[in-house]
Amino acid sequence: MPFHVFDNQELAAVKQVFESGELCSIGGTVGRQFEDTFAEMIGATRAVAVNSGMSALHCALYAAGAGAGDEVICDPMVQFGAMAVIYNNAVPVFADVRRDTHLIEPGSVRERITERTKAIICTHLWGLPCDMDPLMEIADEHGLAVIEDNAHGLFAEYHGRQTGTLGHMAEFSFQMSKHLGLGDAGIATVMDERFIDGVVDCSGINGLATFPKMMWNYRLNEVVAAIGLAQLKRAPGYVEMAIAHGEIYNRAVEDVEWIRAQHVPEGRVHTYHIWAGTFEGDRYGISYEAFKQALSDAGVSMGVGYIERAAYLHDTFTVPLAYGRGCPMFCPLQLHTPEYKEGLCPVAEDVMPRLLLTLTTNGTEETHRENAEKLRSVIQQFE
Repeated sequence: MPFHVFDNQELAAVKQVFESGELCSIGGTVGRQFEDTFAEMIGATRAVAVNSGMSALHCALYAAGAGAGDEVICDPMVQFGAMAVIYNNAVPVFADVRRDTHLIEPGSVRERITERTKAIICTHLWGLPCDMDPLMEIADEHGLAVIEDNAHGLFAEYHGRQTGTLGHMAEFSFQMSKHLGLGDAGIATVMDERFIDGVVDCSGINGLATFPKMMWNYRLNEVVAAIGLAQLKRAPGYVEMAIAHGEIYNRAVEDVEWIRAQHVPEGRVHTYHIWAGTFEGDRYGISYEAFKQALSDAGVSMGVGYIERAAYLHDTFTVPLAYGRGCPMFCPLQLHTPEYKEGLCPVAEDVMPRLLLTLTTNGTEETHRENAEKLRSVIQQFE
């Protein structure tokens, strides 16, 4: 059961858009109001609303200038950043992660940088901010753009600053499962003014009959923007609920050596879009298959193994399937063909099949307490 609330406030906002007769953002004002309100809430220089989080990632990469022959470093825990790289005909290069946080490891990023590197995408996975200070230091040394994939981390904090304001650009997803759920929508935030025009150009054709350069049409319409404005008032409450629900699971496993909740380093606020831990039972003589079966038998609402393999071991990258002729991996502008194979990111490859995930932290406190109690009962079977 989702915890998003939609009532007369949202209906009134939509009714106002209908009465204006302008449902498209080209002639409307609600979309820009939504952008400005969001930017002010998190402290961004500019926000640009689009139809999905993936569109926002694409626009950020477009603004960074990533294209044919270029490389973008991203993490292997999710596929979204790497897919957005391919959208722009650039090549994803995967850096490994920290075992305790599941987040991209700055030292591994540094090792992957070449003369072709254009940007770094760092994913605030499950709602936990990445190691932003060292990542920004690396980017500054090499003149790279840092793009935060913040689909999970609305209002998460890193040493007092909100995610979405820590890099040069960021992406937020407002797909229905997220903290701010608008059906399908997203927003790109920009901190460095050099990238504003690129994000805006990519996000919408804006009524042009001819295009001065390659552009896309990712505009967010006025109806969804109006709902978004109303939901922004509720969003801090949604995030507070998610954090409280995440803590329920942290307490359920806090004394269990063979289940390790995602570590939250000092100075960071985790917003728990998803609670995550890893199964380490094989190191304690506990069968992975037996544990999975026990979770299923007890009716625990928890995913095991996530996508099982690191992103680069899936067919989109290994075959590759993107454009039917092997591009962009086999683009003639590439200096070398990337190898996506086992051993590329050993930590991620070991962590991926071990992941224990709540599907989201949506729902009621009672639902999560009951689920955590079931999880605890399963744990007790193996102690």
